[in-house]
Amino acid sequence: MKGRIEGIDAPLIKKSLRWSEPFGGGLHIRDTGLCNRLFHWEVGYELNRLNNYKYKLLLPETYWLELKYLNLPLTSKWLNISGEAPDLHQMKFKTVTDVVNNQVYLADPINKAFMQRMIDSENFHLDKDHYFADFGYNFVHTLHEHSPVKKRGLQEITFRHKTLENLIKKHVHGCIGIHIRRGQGVHKTVRDLKTLPKPIRDQFKVNKGDQNYKFFKDRLYYDYIDKILEINPHQKFYISCDLPTDQYSYFVDDYGPDTIVVKDHFIQEALAYADVISPLDSFQSNALINVVDLFSLAFCDFLIKSPASTWSDMAQIYRDIPYGNITQPLNQLVRSTKGVLKKKQIL
Repeated sequence: MKGRIEGIDAPLIKKSLRWSEPFGGGLHIRDTGLCNRLFHWEVGYELNRLNNYKYKLLLPETYWLELKYLNLPLTSKWLNISGEAPDLHQMKFKTVTDVVNNQVYLADPINKAFMQRMIDSENFHLDKDHYFADFGYNFVHTLHEHSPVKKRGLQEITFRHKTLENLIKKHVHGCIGIHIRRGQGVHKTVRDLKTLPKPIRDQFKVNKGDQNYKFFKDRLYYDYIDKILEINPHQKFYISCDLPTDQYSYFVDDYGPDTIVVKDHFIQEALAYADVISPLDSFQSNALINVVDLFSLAFCDFLIKSPASTWSDMAQIYRDIPYGNITQPLNQLVRSTKGVLKKKQIL
């Protein structure tokens, strides 16, 4: 068998849930679909929990470079051969090699209909030894509701390296997190682009049609930040955005680095540390940058979410932090934030 599981001989895995990334998102340099993959993984984790943790969850290394920095419980990487064709790798990932019984066979599929039947019947018992996920990003917000354990699978994720975790926490301590979605999949009109600073407008293109996300103007974020600063002039904000930093660093220019924190303020320190652990190429560097950016939001005290974004959802769910949506009326949003800040000051 050419593929292997990190630290474990494949034949010793008696029961497995083989959770492949359904759309190959992990190979894109900028938009890796990290949070889509984390929510998809959680479906497998919760299914395993509902089966008394009898299975080992397997993830293909090709699409999970972040596992160098994160521990996903009861989960192992499937190490692939470098340069192997994706279709061949996918087939091997689904293949069970039973050395004891001298057999090779495909794991059983868990497709959308299979999942729906389990949910409708509330019977999640799995009677086969090996399964593979054969559905897209479905059920990511439902299966955990059937778990007997209140704590979600996503909240069980930990850092492999405490040094990296502490680095992130140090730089966003006391921050309000703001997630701005502006890149791929955002509906942008000519009028929207005219609201951006002139020096960066030509870096954007009108993007209409069937897009998943709405464009929210900078004025909404500026008004919110201004109102909070009236209450506490020393309040700091962490901004996470799916754009190159130079396309939203004007927030730092306008308020100063003591007020607005972005990942570039400490990412080089994180990259230097990670490079000592394991040499970085461009894909691995980007995987780390995404981890730092996501968990920087998650370690904030309050979060302004971008609607319909799994990135916002993951950051909020991870520590169950209080939040608001940028779509809310400004006064309502400020009141929610004030309540959190006042409570923290009392504590």
